[in-house]
Amino acid sequence: IDQLPLFRNCDRAFIERVVSVAAKRYCIVGQRLCRSDLSSNTMFVIDKGEARMSIAGIDIRPCPRGQGLNILALTSDAFKPTYTVECKCTVELTALMRGDFLSALDAFPSEKRRFSMLLGTPVNVLATVSTPSSARAMRATPSASSIHVPMASLPSNGSMSGGLSLGDEGVKSPGACDLASWDLFRQCSVKFLQWIVAHLEPRVYFTDEVIVREGSADKSLFIVCQGLVILEGASTHDSQLSLSRGSVFGERSLLDVAAEAGCTATAIEMTLAQVLHQRVFQEGLRLFPNEVAHIDNVAATWLNSNPSRDISDIPPFVGCSRAFCREVGV
Repeated sequence: IDQLPLFRNCDRAFIERVVSVAAKRYCIVGQRLCRSDLSSNTMFVIDKGEARMSIAGIDIRPCPRGQGLNILALTSDAFKPTYTVECKCTVELTALMRGDFLSALDAFPSEKRRFSMLLGTPVNVLATVSTPSSARAMRATPSASSIHVPMASLPSNGSMSGGLSLGDEGVKSPGACDLASWDLFRQCSVKFLQWIVAHLEPRVYFTDEVIVREGSADKSLFIVCQGLVILEGASTHDSQLSLSRGSVFGERSLLDVAAEAGCTATAIEMTLAQVLHQRVFQEGLRLFPNEVAHIDNVAATWLNSNPSRDISDIPPFVGCSRAFCREVGV
């Protein structure tokens, strides 16, 4: 646990205190380390064995050994994950409970200041659905059907190929970013957006950690909830683009409009993001088929903006006749 990026550059005495209060556990195959319907107060580090994460019953990814899992459970708020983590064999792990972590911080005030961003994050309200009453309470202007993610400000308008797309509505009401105003979600139903919000994976990235690498086939959408991310690569013309709280990237990759990431996204400080995985998004469309037409229209519009891209190898056009693909591409 002392090798985690979470504790990089921390005081050695503080790290030793944390290690002393962490506990070794052994879990059997099929045992769940956390569940999407239950609050959790424990961070895990898998030392041996294999566990996998699922969201909405969809297998998402393995949980690598030696990496912190469920880090947001250490925050001051009660954390209810949107995911389930299940052991696929006998697993040996190290567990750190929130109470023990906070007690260690109380003994080291300087370290408590270092973790202020993590401890101050309202993890259970990263994304919410506003109601008429809550909108009035916030003196907000978006409609009652809007989905919000906390933000301080939004970068200037813009959209680039290769997996980068920023919100196009500029600065919204203080503390809120309107997902329903983005091209991808505009005209979508409230229930569909509520389902999406409930199945975003919250993830913590650390200083200099690469979130997405240019040229990779990552198919997820990322919302920056806290921290700072730098984009650099072909889609940014090799210049650096800074994304702060409320920014989003990866929409085109999510819809397979971009074959690969057009730039590298790197966290330049501890960053909290919410991730919409493609398979989870597709499950949402299966459950809400009335949304498919709008999403198809968005994908077709983005495809037409990149005429050099052959759409015959992009879902949902795989297997379609060349004549049809040419017609769609007109």
